Amino acid sequence: GVSPAEELAQGVTFGDASKVVKQNTAYYMTVFRYMKQTRRNKFSVCAFFFSGPWMLYRKMYKAGAVVTLLVFGLYLTFQCLLAFVSVPAFLQAVEALGLDQTASLSYSSPEFALVVQYMVQNTALYIQAVCPLFCLVPLLVVMIVAGVKGNKWYMEHCVRTVRMVKASRLLWLSERLCEIFRTGNGAGMRL
Repeated sequence: GVSPAEELAQGVTFGDASKVVKQNTAYYMTVFRYMKQTRRNKFSVCAFFFSGPWMLYRKMYKAGAVVTLLVFGLYLTFQCLLAFVSVPAFLQAVEALGLDQTASLSYSSPEFALVVQYMVQNTALYIQAVCPLFCLVPLLVVMIVAGVKGNKWYMEHCVRTVRMVKASRLLWLSERLCEIFRTGNGAGMRL
């Protein structure tokens, strides 16, 4: 395990960081120590598959909201392009070949092979058919970046949070001490 007294960053111990992490501390403290010792990121499978929601769950609200909205926007764009561009292009190719539009086409059927061949020969139809896939490229980039950088971002978030909490405690304490010195009387004051 990781010693709670061991320093994660200047002024922040692993014990401090574990209070921020709360859930799954054994995993994250081990990952944080690995990253501190090797100065290398450790891939996060959860951040890869659930980028935005993972960030929100880990209380990285700003980044989580941005990533969630970005992924949702890409997904919505993918669905719209699929429904309003790709499927009509596919149906246009089926109609041009004189095939029955109501019949189902399996990927292994000869009719499907004919439709694909027709679309490849007709560049405009082919581009329309594959354009939804262009939304998947940035989606995959977001997922890979979140998977590769997620644990590092989370460690930095934990360190920042601990430092903010410690700074606010010091501010509170200094305000109380100033009040004691100003009034000349500490009786009844709680520290």
